[in-house]
Amino acid sequence: MQRLLDLGDTLAEDEDYDQAEAMYRKAIELDPKHAIALFSLGFLFENDMLDIDGAERHYRSAIELAPKFALAHNSLGGLLKTHRQDLEGAERHCRVA
Repeated sequence: MQRLLDLGDTLAEDEDYDQAEAMYRKAIELDPKHAIALFSLGFLFENDMLDIDGAERHYRSAIELAPKFALAHNSLGGLLKTHRQDLEGAERHCRVA
C-alpha cells in the first residue's frame, strides 16, 4: 500500500497526473477504507487536475473514515473557502484541524 502511495506522490511531482491517479486508485481498490489514499487522490484532484468536485468528494470520504485526520480537514476547509465561498464550512473544518 505505502509503495503505491509513494509512487503516486512521485508521479504527481513529475507531473504525470494520469499515472499518479492510477496509483492512488489502485491503492483505494486494494483498501477502500484507506483514508490517506483517498486524501491523496483528493489533493491530486484539487491541486494538479483542477477537479474540485472530485477533490471535495475524496476529502470528505477520508474524513468520514478518519474523523480526526487534520490534514484532510485543513484541505477541505481551504477548498470550501477558495472554491465554494463557504466560509462557515471552511471555518468548521479548519477548527478540527
